[in-house]
Amino acid sequence: MTNTGQNKKLATFNCDSELWGKFLHRCQEQGTTATATLTQCISLYLEGSLDNFDGIIGKRNIDEQIQNCVALYLEQHLPAYIDNYLTNVQSFDLTTTKTKKSPNSHKTKLPQEPLFWTIKARAKHLGLTVSADQVLHVEMYVKDDYKERHGKLPKRELVKKTQMFVCPDVDVDILDKAINKVLSPTATKTNKP
Repeated sequence: MTNTGQNKKLATFNCDSELWGKFLHRCQEQGTTATATLTQCISLYLEGSLDNFDGIIGKRNIDEQIQNCVALYLEQHLPAYIDNYLTNVQSFDLTTTKTKKSPNSHKTKLPQEPLFWTIKARAKHLGLTVSADQVLHVEMYVKDDYKERHGKLPKRELVKKTQMFVCPDVDVDILDKAINKVLSPTATKTNKP
């Protein structure tokens, strides 16, 4: 007796005994049957969900398969990723200084006013020193005020090969307020007379 009914086909095929045993064991571990697993695999294959399956059949070298998949993925996605990355990096250049047009219409540089400030750099600019603990507190206050003003948290930026919290120059008032709030009881000037 077989369990085949109407619209069903009893399929037989050759398979290595050890491989078939491992397959049955895995199906049992997963709480399913060999029939259900193979039927699902066939459905996925016909839907196109297993498009790379044809290329995998007969290939035993997993390194080659991975290399081919990675190469295909990079070919499809890397150019867009690089374009997006370069666009974002160029628009957040921390070393750019503000320029101001003079009356005779040529640009003059203002003294070292970056587009973004790190907490330590701004404190140093203000003549203050900050500890690591104070930096964390300042960052918390800035994030709160920045989110209140802009509806989102400020982004961390890559500074000297490290992701750091930075505050845009246009929001330097928020940063100064937070520095003063945290350092006011213990403020020490770095340039003592």
